[in-house]
Amino acid sequence: MNPFPKFKRVISSYVGNGFMEPIRLAFESGANCFAEEIDHSVEARIERLKKDVAEIGEEQRCIREGQREVKKKIETIRSNCAQLRRETQLMCMQSTIFNHKLNIMLQIMHARKRGDVDKAQKLTQFLFDDRFS
Repeated sequence: MNPFPKFKRVISSYVGNGFMEPIRLAFESGANCFAEEIDHSVEARIERLKKDVAEIGEEQRCIREGQREVKKKIETIRSNCAQLRRETQLMCMQSTIFNHKLNIMLQIMHARKRGDVDKAQKLTQFLFDDRFS
């Protein structure tokens, strides 16, 4: 049985024909099964590589899209953080003003309790000054 069925002429004896003669005769006769196998395996590898490159490209596109979404979320968070910081500062200022007003009201009560009408009048005027409005 011939181990190379596609070969038309295989010379089993190397005597008289030289060492490379069987291979030359096989390829001259059109039996290029090795070349076809190589072509198919190269084509298969090329197709597999093309598929892998396409998958990697899709993954990279998804990653870029995810990065854009994360960047938008970070910007939104930074904006919200800045807004909260401004609101917190405003609340602190309002709280400080309120505490000062309460302190002045307490001083007015103590001045009236002691009968110091002038001091109570000045503190009342100061309380209704535009700086505390």
